[in-house]
Amino acid sequence: MTVRNLTVDCAGKSKKAILQQFGEVMNAPDWYGENFDALYDLLAGDEEGASFEILHWQNARITEKDRRIFEEVFEDAAEEAGHDKLCFKFVSRII
Repeated sequence: MTVRNLTVDCAGKSKKAILQQFGEVMNAPDWYGENFDALYDLLAGDEEGASFEILHWQNARITEKDRRIFEEVFEDAAEEAGHDKLCFKFVSRII
């Protein structure tokens, strides 16, 4: 199976902006509500599979609580979908 390579740049982005960006890069359906539950459903239910590069994660303008929740959503969705079908790589700088 070939998975899509997708990039989400979090530099200076708010929680809402990051959720919107996930919806955009995944061509989210109309039901996507830009909240953590919807993000989980979008990621775990994706039929095509995706490998995400999450850029500038530490520079996102989100609380530590929201950062932990995002990471839990990523972990739980990858577990549900299968790590061979859904994975996340955090990149702090590009050279």
